[in-house]
Amino acid sequence: MATVGLSMIVKNGGADLRACLGSVRSIVEQIVIADTGSTDNTVDIAREFGAIVVDFPWTDHYAEARNAALEPLTTDWVLVLDADEELAPEGLTGVPDLIHATGESVGGYRLTIRNYFSVSVASMLGVLSRANDDLFERAKAARSYSDYCLCRLFRRHPKINFAGRVHDLGLPDVLYQ
Repeated sequence: MATVGLSMIVKNGGADLRACLGSVRSIVEQIVIADTGSTDNTVDIAREFGAIVVDFPWTDHYAEARNAALEPLTTDWVLVLDADEELAPEGLTGVPDLIHATGESVGGYRLTIRNYFSVSVASMLGVLSRANDDLFERAKAARSYSDYCLCRLFRRHPKINFAGRVHDLGLPDVLYQ
């Protein structure tokens, strides 16, 4: 059976981290967090969940930090979240179902990321937000949201890593046969 690990970079995410880790605890076998200089309770919360914490001083380069959080993982698949994100309840069955139905030629999946806003109209990546009616506790106060897709679930492979200063994931052509 394929295993899933959570990979994160975090700095001062203590206010959100417990909800994030709690949302995935039932489907991940391993948690690795690259802490980029937290001065709050981030590291303590991560350790409560059994996370491997990698001390990684911030270099203004997301890919370097994200790759530091990939290195200790030993699972078959990697799920990437930020501390202020949670896996939706349908993801608890959806992620394992994707992995178990996946052939060897698939390297990763794009997952829908939902950003919540305190204003009624906002723009995210050129898309206008929609009125919020979600019932997630942390989302109830938001007036609108916007969805976008990113590759956040991928096969752990030595040739798959992050590149660029922002959030780019490089998936090699060898995985798309």
